[in-house]
Amino acid sequence: MLSTITRQLVPQLVAKSRLPAIRCVSSHASEPSTGYSFGLTEDQQQMVDMAKKFTREEIMPKARHHDETGEYPIDIIKKAHALGLMTTSIPEEYGGQGLSLVDHCL
Repeated sequence: MLSTITRQLVPQLVAKSRLPAIRCVSSHASEPSTGYSFGLTEDQQQMVDMAKKFTREEIMPKARHHDETGEYPIDIIKKAHALGLMTTSIPEEYGGQGLSLVDHCL
């Protein structure tokens, strides 16, 4: 008896609920969504690529030396600063790039 009532009521409840509205904005929807995009912009991707290249070419070859000696890597810091890797979130009026926190974290 209960299963018969459930089978009759559930389709009606689903039709009246917000489930269809949720489905139209879910990842399975056929229509494109206007939600957030987690992809990087072209500028952000260039920044990431530059940071990876800098790490590979400047930091990694000298990391062991600085780890073993405890010497402060001032030459690396100066190069990173010259490339703008150290000034991403500093406002432009103070000599930085004035980028967002997200850009800084990249």
